[in-house]
Amino acid sequence: MNLFTAKSVPYRLTRTAMGGALLCLLSPFSIPLAGGVPLTLGSFAAVLIGLLLGVREGTASVALYLALGALGLPVFSGARGGAGHLFGPTGGFLIGFLLLTLFSGLFREKKWRFLGVIAGEVLLYLMGTAWFMVSAKADFTRALLACCLPFLPGDAVKCLLALLIDGVFRRRFGTRKKEVKE
Repeated sequence: MNLFTAKSVPYRLTRTAMGGALLCLLSPFSIPLAGGVPLTLGSFAAVLIGLLLGVREGTASVALYLALGALGLPVFSGARGGAGHLFGPTGGFLIGFLLLTLFSGLFREKKWRFLGVIAGEVLLYLMGTAWFMVSAKADFTRALLACCLPFLPGDAVKCLLALLIDGVFRRRFGTRKKEVKE
């Protein structure tokens, strides 16, 4: 009996752990910006995980990442950890990774991938900006300048890169229709 088939629990747990590990490895690398929200590779990893792993395993990977960070492991931006970061000014973006991965995974079929990534990014920005406005007591203009405008070009590049990597994986390893449908 092969334990590592697409339907097996060990296979799915391994994929989930690898997705969480990818987020843990890429998110700490950050560039602090003046507005208080750093530029990280976390959103890139969240999109890629959603595209490659789908809804269940992808969102479970992000939940694992958030749990490890909340427990104090230095996996959030700037190699920081602790539950306080989930409630701070950037907490909405951390929680928003769940939505980004969810929508990237939900629309991962070839013709809808781009739409899912865009929808996920919009929800990430909405959640992160709203959370920032409340936690930092910022008005809409300050939140827009701190949370949205500086990140749009970089996030567009990260989304395109994730879509390209997903396309390479699709061509190299075949479509996911052979795997268990979610």
